[in-house]
Amino acid sequence: MLELPANSPAIPTPTPIGPLVLIVDDDDDTRFIYAESLQALGYRTAGEADAERGVEAARRLLPDAIVMDIGMPGMSGIEATRALKADPRTSRCIVVVVTGSGMKWFDAARAAGCDAYFGKPFDPAVLDYVLRSGPSSSRLPVDLPRNVVKRCSCGRDFTLAQWHALARGGRMNLSRRESVVELRHCSCGSSMILRVDGLDEAKDASNDDSGPQPALQSVVVVDRDPHVRRLVLHFIGSAYLVEFLDDGYAALDRVRKSLPAALIAEVMIPRLDGLAVCRLLKGDSSTAHVPVVLFSVLAAGERARTAGADTFLAKPLEKELFVASLLGVMEPKPAGGAPAPREPRNP
Repeated sequence: MLELPANSPAIPTPTPIGPLVLIVDDDDDTRFIYAESLQALGYRTAGEADAERGVEAARRLLPDAIVMDIGMPGMSGIEATRALKADPRTSRCIVVVVTGSGMKWFDAARAAGCDAYFGKPFDPAVLDYVLRSGPSSSRLPVDLPRNVVKRCSCGRDFTLAQWHALARGGRMNLSRRESVVELRHCSCGSSMILRVDGLDEAKDASNDDSGPQPALQSVVVVDRDPHVRRLVLHFIGSAYLVEFLDDGYAALDRVRKSLPAALIAEVMIPRLDGLAVCRLLKGDSSTAHVPVVLFSVLAAGERARTAGADTFLAKPLEKELFVASLLGVMEPKPAGGAPAPREPRNP
């Protein structure tokens, strides 16, 4: 079973009921994060640090699904998948191959018999969606406008051409259901799944006569915590086009290129912290007008003020204050274009 160094966090206690997912990955932190996330969704989990032991564990435990890394010492995840699919005891286990190499190994993994192929970082909520609901219907959802094939949780609709233009994060071939499913990523950070077999290109936007739709303002949010991301989408996802980023340098680059309606950033983010990002943006005449909302569990209100933040919020985030603060910093600027001075909230 899962082995961790003495100084690593313990794997959460598995739930006594629910489908069993075996996690095979040589990275201790990855196994822990997947296990914690899946258990929060109601799954039981087990884990192994290499492919050989993963195959042995699968034959012993007969899990409902296996999350299999590709690049591991010794046997690769593709070889392990091939062995599992060739064994009658484990051939019906859903094998989800995950890799940080994009779609490079898709053909090899598919030939080995994998049921799904996803790029890292892999969101366990996607596996939950597949296992619980799956693409059992061949019809488009009846509540979508004509020519729209997918609607993201942020409210954005996609035609078939727009769907194909999104970054593809994975592909699943469900042979027992004779269906093909794709995973693609919306600019808001959400992962979306769509059954793509049988979709007719003629249903695309080229025949769309519904007229132009008003564009949502873009808000960039920088925080890797999936709980915070879900909260922000819940708070403002229906009113703004929310784009999530993982680190300070990515945020700096995005704001300089796209000039969003606002930047919302955790103080403690990788590579370049939120205070430094704010300081650089506010010191640049081309980006100084972009409102910056900083938040943290730290008492960093005074430092946020010094860095030039338009407002500061303390965790845990509360919807009413969050929305009011964002609306406050996004109010129309005074005549002349200069941003109105605004004091950060300092709890």
